[in-house]
Amino acid sequence: MPRDYKIKSVLICDDVRQEISGKEILIGVYNDVIVFTDIPTIIPKLAFRIAVSSEKTLGTFKFRLEDPSRDKIIEIEGQVGNPQDPKLDPYRTIGIVCAGLPFSVVGTYRILLGIDRKPELIWDFVVRGPRTDEEKRRLQAPF
Repeated sequence: MPRDYKIKSVLICDDVRQEISGKEILIGVYNDVIVFTDIPTIIPKLAFRIAVSSEKTLGTFKFRLEDPSRDKIIEIEGQVGNPQDPKLDPYRTIGIVCAGLPFSVVGTYRILLGIDRKPELIWDFVVRGPRTDEEKRRLQAPF
């Protein structure tokens, strides 16, 4: 069965903030790889911003994050925010902010999303440790 929506982008970052103007501020955007100084680790906060388009009104979403063994780390359900007229304004974003996510092993982690349907793989990213002493020093630098 085809989806009633298209995934336009997936961003992973430390935080997403909303300006009064409605624009978003993305803090600490990751580029498909998250490097931790120590693994296993628990990251205090991680945000996922998923942009979708659809000319239909969308209902409930289910977001799921899996580790390299495909074990569930977290699963979240919620309502998709819809514009007044999806045909004129087909774009919307789903924001997920998670606290205390455990990353226990290096490898490829999977993001699954389903809107009005069972979640399916939409994105993946790699978690690893530092490869060089310079990379490790950079990760340990104060913010």
